[in-house]
Amino acid sequence: AVPHLIVNFTLPHDVLTEKICGRRVCGGCGRGYNLAAIHDQARGIAMPPLLPARPGVCDSCGGALEQRRDDTPEAGERRLSQYDEGTAPVMQVLQEMAPVVDVDVS
Repeated sequence: AVPHLIVNFTLPHDVLTEKICGRRVCGGCGRGYNLAAIHDQARGIAMPPLLPARPGVCDSCGGALEQRRDDTPEAGERRLSQYDEGTAPVMQVLQEMAPVVDVDVS
């Protein structure tokens, strides 16, 4: 089946990088949290953090929250560049199949 419309969700790279750097994961059960609170009225961005009830402690199992070693601004930008490079050819093909609508999810 050929799609009638393609929806492409977008978010500025600096916001994505901040969210990447704010990620925390429970070492015990794997539950995810995010410490980044992003509020930029000029761009209409309001993304509250996903915090545990007690700082550094998982709400589900009481395990310690950890940050991945590669959740750094440099690694985040590198991942986003790789994503952009990998999806550009796919988006070109999709644009030939159906209209593409970009939706800013900030």
